[in-house]
Amino acid sequence: MAGPTPTCCTSRLPSSPRAICRLRAYALLELSAASERDDALEGLVRYCLGEASLVWEGLLGPAQIEWLHRVRDDLESYRAAKAAAAAAAPASDVE
Repeated sequence: MAGPTPTCCTSRLPSSPRAICRLRAYALLELSAASERDDALEGLVRYCLGEASLVWEGLLGPAQIEWLHRVRDDLESYRAAKAAAAAAAPASDVE
């Protein structure tokens, strides 16, 4: 069963990030087949919420540049968590 193609796979990325995207898509398929996708996405959302509080502190401190790089490196994870949270929220909660 093939699910939707993740957005990161539809852009014109260099081969290495595209390979990572393919690996991410494969992992999501495997998680879905094992009925563990929702638990994994919930864990991702929890991780991102925890990181958000650390990022806030980091961006206000002397290590701003390092934190900006860290956020950029995790951007796809944050986007996936946002999409998972939005998909799980009742329609009345999403604006």
